[in-house]
Amino acid sequence: MITGGPGSGKTTLINSLKKSGFCVFSELARQMIQDGGKAPILSLQTKNDGLFFKEILLKRIRQHQAASEKTISFFDRGIPDSLAFLNFMGLEKPSILSKAIDKYRYNTTVFLLPPWEEIYKNDAVRQESFKESEILFKLIKEAYLESDYLIEELPIGSVEKRVLFIKDKLTSLGDY
Repeated sequence: MITGGPGSGKTTLINSLKKSGFCVFSELARQMIQDGGKAPILSLQTKNDGLFFKEILLKRIRQHQAASEKTISFFDRGIPDSLAFLNFMGLEKPSILSKAIDKYRYNTTVFLLPPWEEIYKNDAVRQESFKESEILFKLIKEAYLESDYLIEELPIGSVEKRVLFIKDKLTSLGDY
């Protein structure tokens, strides 16, 4: 699992891991917004119909089911990220999310990317401020800890250094 606040380098890292031969699953919310013209998740603060959340959750479950237990797979965000975004928006955690977090478990170790202001950029999809990205980082960390995952915070640095950090950690855990 690769996660972190918006604009912390997750997608660049995921793409590099893919080039290194790992199985990867891309981030869903960004793709859904780009493909379907859906409003960014933060707009649910006012809309609050939960449709976007439900679509993301279903797609993350499908990604989880598509991963092979025999192959190391990396996900650009996972089911517990939904908890963090709901907390950010001040919305309650639906029971379906709790059940999904319990049922669809990832590897115990989660790689968390910290906020990195030098690379942070807003775009049509990423509308959060850097300060909001920092808040989301903390909420994401809390969501994974609350969901009984171990956090490995990646250092700020080149994508090559981050990939090496992950490979070294996987080797020390006996997973690689």
